[in-house]
Amino acid sequence: MTIFGWDASHYDAPPNAAKVISEGFSFMTHKVGGDGNDMEADDYWRAVKPYRATHVAVDANGQQYFARADGSRGLLVGAYWIVRPDLHSSPTADADQFLARLDAMMPGWRDAPFILQADAESWGDSSGRKKPNMRHLKAFGDRLKAKVPKLRMFAYASRGDYGDSLSGLGYPLWNANYAMNYVTGTASGIYARCGGDSGPGWHSYSGQVPEIWQFSSSITIAGQTTCDANAFRGTADQLIALLAPGWAPKPPVKGTTMNLSDKVNSAVYPNRTVENFFADFWGVRDVVVGDSKAAAPRNGSPLAEWLALPAQVAALTAAVQAPAPVDLTDEQLQGIADKVADRLADVLAARLKD
Repeated sequence: MTIFGWDASHYDAPPNAAKVISEGFSFMTHKVGGDGNDMEADDYWRAVKPYRATHVAVDANGQQYFARADGSRGLLVGAYWIVRPDLHSSPTADADQFLARLDAMMPGWRDAPFILQADAESWGDSSGRKKPNMRHLKAFGDRLKAKVPKLRMFAYASRGDYGDSLSGLGYPLWNANYAMNYVTGTASGIYARCGGDSGPGWHSYSGQVPEIWQFSSSITIAGQTTCDANAFRGTADQLIALLAPGWAPKPPVKGTTMNLSDKVNSAVYPNRTVENFFADFWGVRDVVVGDSKAAAPRNGSPLAEWLALPAQVAALTAAVQAPAPVDLTDEQLQGIADKVADRLADVLAARLKD
C-alpha cells in the first residue's frame, strides 16, 4: 500500500481539503516559519482542521484510511519549520520557537497525531552555513521529542544535499528526488511513471531507506499547480507509528487469539473502528485491576466467570485447610489435598481454555 501527501507553503492558496482527500491524498503539511514566519499558516489550519484525522479506520474492503472523529475520511496533518543554523545558532531554542509558533498559529494541534517536519535543505549555499549538519539536526529533533514526546520528527533532508553525512541521526528521512517533473495526471499515476515503489527516491543513504519520497514538485492538487507530491510505502497505522508513536494503538498481548478486525465496520457496528476495539480492550483491563470507574461485567459473561476464579480458589483452599471431621492420618490428609489440587488445576485449565 502507498499513501500520498502534499507539503505546501504561502506560495500555495489555502487548500480545499475535501477535494484533496477526494483526489487520493492522505496527509499534508504546511510551512509555519524558520526563515521568517509564514503568515498564511493559520489559513491552512482553518482549511484542514475540520478534516483532520484523529485515528485510523478500515473500509469495507479491509483497507486502512485516516479518519475523522465521525469515521469519514480525513487528512493526517502537520507543519514544517526551516532549520537554518545561520539564523538560529541554538537548535534547542530553534525547536522551542517552532513549537511556540504552532501553538500560536494552529490551536489544538497537540490534540491528535501530527506531522513535525524539519526542513533541512541546503538552500543552494555552497558554504554550508544555511544547512544544518547531523549534530545540529539531531539536537533539534531531540528537543522536539523532549517537549512533545508523543511525536517524532521527520527530517526533510534529501540524498542530494546530504549523501551519507546523516548516519546516526536517529530520525526518519524525507527525500526529495524529482524523477519526472512537469507531468499531469493523478498522484498514483505520476508516481508510477516516476518508478513507483522501486523508484530512485527510495535508494538508501546515511544508513537508512527514506520513509517518504517527494517525487514531484509540479503536480496539480485540488486545482493548484506546481505542488509538491510525496509518497509513503506502508499503511496508515505504520505511518502513525513512525511519526506519532505516542498516538499509535497499543498492540494486543503476545499470543492473544483476539482478532483485531472483529466487529470493525461490520453490519452490526458499521461505524466501529480499530480505536474502539482498543478502548474495549483497555476497558477489560480497568475491570481486572479494580478501577472504581469501570463498568461491572455482565453476569454469566466469560469475563465475569474469569474474575470469579480467585474467590473459588480461596474457597477450595479454605476447605482443604479446615479441620477434618473424622480422625485421619497425615498420609490420608495429604492424599486428599493432592487430589483437590489436581482437580483445581483441571478446573482452572478448562476455564482458561474457554
